[in-house]
Amino acid sequence: MTNITKKNQTKQQLQTALLKLLEQKPLNTISITELAKAASVSRQAFYRNYEYVDEILAEYTDKLFHDFFLDPVMLKPETDWQQCSLHVFRFIRENSNLLKQLNLNNRSKFWFNSCVTYSATYYEKRLGHKVSNDKLIFLTGGIMALGLSWTNEHPKQSINYLATIINPHSQLILNDQKKLRSIN
Repeated sequence: MTNITKKNQTKQQLQTALLKLLEQKPLNTISITELAKAASVSRQAFYRNYEYVDEILAEYTDKLFHDFFLDPVMLKPETDWQQCSLHVFRFIRENSNLLKQLNLNNRSKFWFNSCVTYSATYYEKRLGHKVSNDKLIFLTGGIMALGLSWTNEHPKQSINYLATIINPHSQLILNDQKKLRSIN
């Protein structure tokens, strides 16, 4: 096994272990020793790849949003605002434990920053114009707040209803005069 392959495998083990531990306990109670043990790697292996546990979260959320904005549902020419919003809230539901843990441990910035970064490129290609960082921050914050409220207080509420709430606001904020256009 090459060094790069071994490094990637170790990172994947640490990431998987951290996500499993987050299902059981708050982030601020997870030690490096506990994480390394759960990942079946040494503490030295952790420190060869990361300085802090937060780096795992930043890396994971970056990959999560990179993949989200490259999902075929998001890239289809016929995808409209309703479909896009439904996809967003399915994504939030699938990752609700991570979002809650990040929020509870004052680490929402990882989710937030990754979303703003990857949405900028996506919307520029999809809308045909650059969207200001202020607008992306405002939109991301609103969707995150709605997503957190939904997963914490109203998890049985329909994602169709949530999409209906966010669609007109998204179009207005992003200055979309027409339906989302194809990236291709």
